[in-house]
Amino acid sequence: MELVYDDGSFSQQSTNYHRVMVHVLIWVIQLGRANGIEFPSAIIERLRLAGKWQFGLYDQKSGRMPNLGANDGSLVLQYSASPYYDYRPSIQAVGAVVDGRRWLPAGEWDDLAKWLVYDLEDEQTSETTVESSDLSASSCVTTLKTEDGNIFSSSMLTNYTSGGYYVFSWDGGKLIYRCPKVFKHRPSQCDLLHVDLWNNGINLLRDAGTYSYNCDPLWQEYFSSARAHNTIQFDDHEQMPKLSRFIYGNWPELFIETTKSPFSVYASFTNYQGCQHSRQVTQVNSGFRVTDTISGFRRQAVLRWRLAPELDWQVTNEGCTSSAMKMRISVPTKLRSIKIVEGWESQYYLNKSPLPVLEAEIGPEVGEIFSEIILCDTV
Repeated sequence: MELVYDDGSFSQQSTNYHRVMVHVLIWVIQLGRANGIEFPSAIIERLRLAGKWQFGLYDQKSGRMPNLGANDGSLVLQYSASPYYDYRPSIQAVGAVVDGRRWLPAGEWDDLAKWLVYDLEDEQTSETTVESSDLSASSCVTTLKTEDGNIFSSSMLTNYTSGGYYVFSWDGGKLIYRCPKVFKHRPSQCDLLHVDLWNNGINLLRDAGTYSYNCDPLWQEYFSSARAHNTIQFDDHEQMPKLSRFIYGNWPELFIETTKSPFSVYASFTNYQGCQHSRQVTQVNSGFRVTDTISGFRRQAVLRWRLAPELDWQVTNEGCTSSAMKMRISVPTKLRSIKIVEGWESQYYLNKSPLPVLEAEIGPEVGEIFSEIILCDTV
């Protein structure tokens, strides 16, 4: 029970391992029912919350989830024709098992749900899908709504405070801000204050994934490091010291504050080297404004934005631009450098591929750095 938090987040802090847990639970529950055994309602409710967490983070157009946390490529119930990265079969199956109905519109992702619940109705009705507002059913999940007349019309900010995921969502996209107040279980990556951005089915700003648990130490270190996330790295060291292959020490505690008008999430922490990082993510009419306030470092701080490799990115004096998004970076004084470099990502275990990374370097005389994210609707 304690491994699935009261907002539906999972102790392993990984979207893929979250699905592993969901698949094991729905299989065991249905196996029990086939033998006349019904699990306690508290377990069913935890599964419902875990499914709603997936529902809250997945991209509706592609079915994908952010590649957050450790990922060894596990897929327990391979009874779907949908691609490995499509989480809709999992979400649909949870709805079928816990509520006896679809949580999503009927589609090619129904096969796992129908395999588990053979009498799932073929016809879609108005009662067969779950509303996004149902995410606030748990007292630990807060959903705020707005009706602003811009590209974010009817947008929401959903706070999964127990797990540390703050989700800005609108018709066509999501921004996921990773900021746990405290770690209840061990972190597996240095992803504090990471931002993942989706719009029109494209993962515009993304996590690197995992690649492998048993490879060259340089690759193991890279994929779990701050360099592999959309955050700031100070003086080439990590947010937490690594004690072993899977263990970090000196887990920081974060201060977090949210506001509704406009939607904004502020989070800050001090790492074990005394470096302070505060990041405020604010929804604006054109996209998002990210304000990083930093101090305590000695040589340099590097801000990284890991970009979608399927787009053609061009460097500008202020940042970079593509057909889907424009990024402008500014500081009160002067940037040391701004450039696009080669980074890496792993969408499948034991498979890595290059992607562009926008890097902005500043010195200790700079205390703030501003990133303006302009989505394609207004470029």
